[in-house]
Amino acid sequence: MFNHARNFTVNGSVVVNNMVPSQSDHAEPSSSFAMKDLQAHISAAALHNSDERNDPPRCHPKTRVAIQDSIMSWITSDKEDAKPVLLLQGPAGTGKTAILQTMAERCASEGLVEANTRSSSTYKGTLGASFFFSYRAPETRSKKYLVPTLAYQLAQNVGGLKPSILAAIERDPCIFDKNMQSQMDVLILQPLSEAATHGELDPSPKVIIIDGLDECSPVDISGSCSTARDRIAREDEQRKVLEVIVAAARHPSFPFRVLIGSRPERAIRTFFANLPTRDFWSIALDETYKPDADIELLVRCRLSEITQTFGIECDGSWVTEEVIRILVRNASGQFIYVATVLRFIKEAQGCTHQDRLQSILGGGKQRRDKDRFHYRFYHLSLPEFLNDPGRAKEFYVDDQVWVNFFILRYLTFYQPKSSPNADEKHLITCASIQIPDLKCISPSAEVIAAMLEYDVQAWFEHVVRHDDGQCCSWNLGTLYDWVHCHKQRSNT
Repeated sequence: MFNHARNFTVNGSVVVNNMVPSQSDHAEPSSSFAMKDLQAHISAAALHNSDERNDPPRCHPKTRVAIQDSIMSWITSDKEDAKPVLLLQGPAGTGKTAILQTMAERCASEGLVEANTRSSSTYKGTLGASFFFSYRAPETRSKKYLVPTLAYQLAQNVGGLKPSILAAIERDPCIFDKNMQSQMDVLILQPLSEAATHGELDPSPKVIIIDGLDECSPVDISGSCSTARDRIAREDEQRKVLEVIVAAARHPSFPFRVLIGSRPERAIRTFFANLPTRDFWSIALDETYKPDADIELLVRCRLSEITQTFGIECDGSWVTEEVIRILVRNASGQFIYVATVLRFIKEAQGCTHQDRLQSILGGGKQRRDKDRFHYRFYHLSLPEFLNDPGRAKEFYVDDQVWVNFFILRYLTFYQPKSSPNADEKHLITCASIQIPDLKCISPSAEVIAAMLEYDVQAWFEHVVRHDDGQCCSWNLGTLYDWVHCHKQRSNT
């Protein structure tokens, strides 16, 4: 304030600074704070390219081509009567997530090519935003993260929209504590209208991809322990998501197509059954798109990859036309079947890949040490099927029964031997087994008795000696606490 001043006096002790801060004062723009606030409320794990999704399923090249082309034609169509919402539906294992993942990557990569030759204000990519619901974590199964995550991506991918979204957050910093409809209005619809009014909105076609809607549920509901109240709460969450998304798709300021992938669960079927056909269309993953031809191509390509990767002799003896025909027939249009079979063959351990293929075909020899192989569910659909009395019918298995059975099997993996080396081998195998959620389960009398006979000291000595990641979060300590807490509750 007194730069270069000389020969003057200051009377009194009050100095008022009326100077306006300049950029040199390093004051952070308010829009930067708004962007940080937005970023703090998204689910990065739900993005199509999130590292946390860990190699998500994709369509094998040259498979599902007809479906992909139909979807892409709809996304890029400039027809005024094009329906704004597409529902891709099918039961577990039909490849919904693989198709939507492939479409998201395809739309995003096309955008990157265009962005290399155009300014960001005229970004031409067809991916507006994506959200892949998953039961695995609160931030990927809760609807509270959906709108902020979509808004964050739209700010990045739609030219001219970012300033309006950030300005909306500055005007209403508490928007993230409001309901989903309010968030849609403030974070997406109003900014779209504002950007369009000022002629700043990129007019190129965009799609918003939402996968796994059937896995959307309240944050406090997880695992396979499901009561009638839990199922109603899940259905309410899914219905609210659809109400907000479809209402947005009808809004005159909303220029995007919305692609939704889901199993045909009751609440979702009912919602779309009551929706005017002018608002949506659907693709059912059934025989219409001839899945057997794609499944055959997938089997041929993946078995060829296994043959090359592991140096298996290509004499035609282990992969014959009859083998391929049987695998395609057994799949019955379910991509998850062949994906599971191929992964099982590829991860052969203690036997050859040919042995594993033969065991799938029914001609494999029985192994006495079969219990030393790790138990593993290759896909969520099996435990979900067994746990749903409506779907499984006579195959239904109650949580109390199958979880206690698994734990008994878990405990039998470690049987104290006279040889220290034998103990070590069993402990390592035991540590690698994943056990289901116990929050709704009570230990059976057999499990409690087995725990009392278990060599707990040996287990914990092993854990201390092998702090190498082999022992998963589900270990004997968790089981011991579970049984101990149950006994305390029983005694009160």
